[in-house]
Amino acid sequence: MLSYFKKIRQSTVARNFSYVTVGSIIAQSINLIALIKIGEFFRPDTYGNYTYLLVQGQMIFTIGELGLRTIVIRTIARDKTTTNHLVYTVLILRLFAVLLFSVIYLLYNYSSGDLSAIHLLLLFLFAISYCITNLFESVFWGHQRMLEPALINILT
Repeated sequence: MLSYFKKIRQSTVARNFSYVTVGSIIAQSINLIALIKIGEFFRPDTYGNYTYLLVQGQMIFTIGELGLRTIVIRTIARDKTTTNHLVYTVLILRLFAVLLFSVIYLLYNYSSGDLSAIHLLLLFLFAISYCITNLFESVFWGHQRMLEPALINILT
């Protein structure tokens, strides 16, 4: 019985599962603490601005992500030699898409929105940084190395 548990503990699957699980628990804990601190920092009338910016940034990223996450993971898992070319190509595509949708959002905000220039800058920086970190997270998933995505998840 002990040899069975030792074999499981040494397996790549168990190690990767542990990294993802522990990383998720730590990231969720950090997010909870950050949300409490952000709630204390903002007054009730300005907390809505924070959540609005967060949702808008997620919207720009989700549209600009172009559904490439699964393709990146699957392609790299099948052929690891394509990693560099794929990362470069997907990074260019995502940045272009996020910038395009940011410009569209900027036009929308100019015509009927009310976000200030600093809010728009923060919104766009959030979408771009999330675009980049999500790409690298996908690359490590494709290489079946889960420590790095867990760390990326914690840091973001």
